[in-house]
Amino acid sequence: MMGAGASKRIRLKYLPFLLPLVMLPLLAKWIWSRNYDSVFQKLSPAILGLDVLYIFIIRFIVLDLILFLVSRSERTSRFALLAIVFLYLEVTLITIAYFGFLYDLFGLFNLFRFAGNLTPAELQQIEAHPLILSFYISVQNFTTLGLGDWLPQTLGAMIAVSFEAVLGFVQAGVFVAIAVTAHQSRAPVSPVSKTADDRHSRP
Repeated sequence: MMGAGASKRIRLKYLPFLLPLVMLPLLAKWIWSRNYDSVFQKLSPAILGLDVLYIFIIRFIVLDLILFLVSRSERTSRFALLAIVFLYLEVTLITIAYFGFLYDLFGLFNLFRFAGNLTPAELQQIEAHPLILSFYISVQNFTTLGLGDWLPQTLGAMIAVSFEAVLGFVQAGVFVAIAVTAHQSRAPVSPVSKTADDRHSRP
């Protein structure tokens, strides 16, 4: 019969492969937009709002799940701590990628307008790579840099930027909570066990 500790290790083991599945709704929207563009464009404001709400909820559920797995573990090894750090990094990258694909899917230049100082040729070169630009804007919003070169110009874009900024703002606090919880769950070596080990190690 498998113990509780082994069950937790298995869940942590397969979690990195399950996290990218949160991107599947975007794939469905992409197929929908290619096959039924007119309907998709008509409903795009509502769809954008639902997608933002979806990733906002999923992001906190995933982080809460990681905290739960760590806090319920009776003993967390250094390797498990490292695995949790990489899990958190994966969650962060998936969040940034999700918003990047979202901006590109719903029309980057419909959602944002440029407010910087570039020549028309330089701006045209940047606009020729909308997906890269979408990821740049997503990173900027998530890290709350506030460079102000690309500004939201629709209500949907403002909502998306606000939600992404909130997710980025709480990132540091959640990461500290994960690290502290994981560290506290490491069972210290008792003095009795240490004395016994020293006794056995003597010639």
